[in-house]
Amino acid sequence: GNVMTESEIRAILTNHGVSIQKWGTGEAKGLDDLLTEIQNGESVLSVVDGKIRRTVCCVVVEVRHVQGGTWLVLIEEKQVFVDGRIRWRDVPPSIVEKIRPDETPEISARRALKEELGIDELAGRLPLQVLGRMTRGPCKSQSFPGLPSFYSSHLFLVYLPNYLYKKDGYI
Repeated sequence: GNVMTESEIRAILTNHGVSIQKWGTGEAKGLDDLLTEIQNGESVLSVVDGKIRRTVCCVVVEVRHVQGGTWLVLIEEKQVFVDGRIRWRDVPPSIVEKIRPDETPEISARRALKEELGIDELAGRLPLQVLGRMTRGPCKSQSFPGLPSFYSSHLFLVYLPNYLYKKDGYI
């Protein structure tokens, strides 16, 4: 396939005035992370009307639980990087996961439930409601500052039964 190298990506970003100086610090990911994302087919770097953009296809899974007549919605509080840096989430959805090229949105949603909540084969049996699709952008990317990002999202809803609900949260 058409696999970009790190130097090609660096050149495209530079040519379009994207500074990667602050990448890999604070809440930002590094150039190697973008390279991995592109190589894995999780995002696409393209130039539209002379402007560079990163397009990410993802699933958004809202996780709900009903307890004593009260709706509880799980929110993702933070992301902890391998090196210990923390990124606090400011978006309300429960789970956001990139769609891999070999996956359908539903498969991605089930993988996300497994990875984020530790719900394994059970996740395969939980009914997933399809809420629709949403595209937003250009957005400022927290991961890659200065690189306008577009998100094409497939929205799902899942209800957690009592036996999967952990009142103290999921790590």
